[in-house]
Amino acid sequence: SISMVMFNKFGIPNGKLAFWTSIISFPWVLKMFWGPLIDHWGTKRNWILGCQMAILALFLTLSWQVSLEVPWTVPLGILLVMAFMSASYDIAADGFYMLALKEDEQSYFIGIRSTAYRLAPLFLPTFLYFMADGFEKGGLTTPQIWSKTLLLGASIYALGLIISAFFVPKPK
Repeated sequence: SISMVMFNKFGIPNGKLAFWTSIISFPWVLKMFWGPLIDHWGTKRNWILGCQMAILALFLTLSWQVSLEVPWTVPLGILLVMAFMSASYDIAADGFYMLALKEDEQSYFIGIRSTAYRLAPLFLPTFLYFMADGFEKGGLTTPQIWSKTLLLGASIYALGLIISAFFVPKPK
C-alpha cells in the first residue's frame, strides 16, 4: 500500500501502477517453489534473521534510490526483491516455533508473531503516511519526502530486527 501511494505521488498513472504493484505480491504465491530449498539449507533461525537483514538493506537502498530520482522501475525492482525476501522469511518462520520450542512455549511466541503480523499493516503504513504528509507540508520535494519516509520505515524495521536477534528462540 505504501508503494502505491509513493508511486502515485511520483505521477505514475493508476492503470500502470495497479498492474506493476500487483506483481509485488507474486513471491507469496510462488514461495512453494523455493520453500524446500530453505527447509534444506541452513537453519530456520538463520533464514529468519538473514532475510530480515536483507530486507533492511533493501529498505535502505530503496530510500537512497528514491532520493536519486531514478526511473520508477528501479524502486519497483527493489520492492520485488524485498517481496522475495519477505516470502522467504515467511517460509522460514512458518513452523519455526513448532520445531524450536516445547509445546507449552509455542503458543506464547506464535501469539506474539500473529499479533505483530495483524497489527503491523494497520499501524505502520498509517504512521508512514502521516509522516510523509508532514514532510510534504514542510516543503520538501517528492523524492525528499519519500526518501525520508522510507528511511523512517527502515529505522522502525531495524528496531524490529534488533529485537528479533535477541528474542527469536535459539534451538539446539
